[in-house]
Amino acid sequence: MASAVNSKGTFWFATYEGRLSGELLVALLKKLMFKRKNAAHLIVDGLPAHKKAVVKDYVAGVQGKLTLHHLSGYTPDLNLGGLV
Repeated sequence: MASAVNSKGTFWFATYEGRLSGELLVALLKKLMFKRKNAAHLIVDGLPAHKKAVVKDYVAGVQGKLTLHHLSGYTPDLNLGGLV
């Protein structure tokens, strides 16, 4: 499952079978961006599919309407010590 929520609380999700590939992520992003008027900013983790060339090419192709923000892979200073 892939999901997103905006600042107003609108929730979007899509389900898929199997592993997430770069090509599948692009297909999901196209659904997310369909008829979108405002720019979207997505926070993504370090999954390799998020960093594939096909994803970067798609993001570049939407001329600033989509930005991916990648979480840092290792942040011990943000670790809550197992409190979550």
